[in-house]
Amino acid sequence: MTKTIDDIFKREIYPNVKNNIQELELAEIIYFAMFSGVEEQNSERVKQYIKYLEKNQVGFSQITSLEKKVRQKIFLKLEKYQDNILNFLDGKIKSIFLAYPGYGSEAVINGYYPYKNSKKHIPDIFFGGTMTASENIKATGVFFTPYNTFDFKKDKRKVYGLLDNLLDIKEKTSIQKIGIAGTLPGYLEKVVNLEDYGIVPGIWGTLSSILIGIEDKFDINKDVLVAGVGRIGEEMIKILKERGYNVYGFEQYKKEDERKEIEKKLGVKIFSKKEEIKDIKQIVNLLWKGDNLIKSLDKSWFGISLDDTYPPQTKILKNMFLSKVAAGFKDLKIVPFVPFFDADGLPGCAVEAIAKSNFEQVNDNFNDFYRILKENKFVYKGVDIKDRRAYFKILKSFI
Repeated sequence: MTKTIDDIFKREIYPNVKNNIQELELAEIIYFAMFSGVEEQNSERVKQYIKYLEKNQVGFSQITSLEKKVRQKIFLKLEKYQDNILNFLDGKIKSIFLAYPGYGSEAVINGYYPYKNSKKHIPDIFFGGTMTASENIKATGVFFTPYNTFDFKKDKRKVYGLLDNLLDIKEKTSIQKIGIAGTLPGYLEKVVNLEDYGIVPGIWGTLSSILIGIEDKFDINKDVLVAGVGRIGEEMIKILKERGYNVYGFEQYKKEDERKEIEKKLGVKIFSKKEEIKDIKQIVNLLWKGDNLIKSLDKSWFGISLDDTYPPQTKILKNMFLSKVAAGFKDLKIVPFVPFFDADGLPGCAVEAIAKSNFEQVNDNFNDFYRILKENKFVYKGVDIKDRRAYFKILKSFI
């Protein structure tokens, strides 16, 4: 028998929260807001959820212990109704975003799946909500996997299990594109052809999110350091050079001949020592581990870091302004929010999946891609952290 969204709440969620009025109120808000992207009558729940976050000063994606407990009770029960949910979403969404903990620390993993260390069965993938529809954009489904990069590298069965689940979701919902967070698309490329699954590489979405952050945040001068000159770093340098920035690269662990080769290829200086970068006040952090940036800077350094690493940069210098890169579209919200993002902030891969599913003009030219995003009210939604105490409070909330 097909269960409706209301039926599932009454049968599975309500009995687990009815004895605690705070849990019941928040469970009703979060559960029905999760479907607000495809059910307009639940849009009021999104407003209530945002109000709850504001009331509890959870503006920078900090999570309360109450919400963590409520999320757990909802996600545990929804798992067995995944087919019902997919049937419900069929024809109502054009793309999905798969979030996962990257190289995650305990804080990151708990943020995605608060009960990973429990003895309960852990699903390979589970429904985590929807992004609300906005002008010119159809709703997007949000799914989570609790496994991090190390889990996938250790056990390839998890990789194929995840791909099978994604294919199942794609077939049952008629979606066009799948965006996957972090470095996982690059890893999956070695196993399968991403296009066969509708998975977007996410690099254009990532570059666009960083670029709009630079336009929004960087106003000291035209000097920019790109820390981490891998696939994304190289493209970022090319884009910034085209736009008239004085760009430099930073690679501490590459050999000198490798750095020279990159310099020749890109036409920029690649630094490797902290004394060489002490006077550059604007940094795009693309290093493998966000905190490696701190090891590369003098303690007296001051300036702004745009962080697009995952797990994110967690250490902050006394005079550093940190902005965790995220972008989005006007009026678009994710309920419940993705760990380390605000409720209206998306990682780059989700931006690309949404764009390629909703905007027919998107083609193979980055400048056109970026222009079309901005024409559709693309805006910077980074999480801004002005001091260490504020950021440690966020991290602690997930553990």
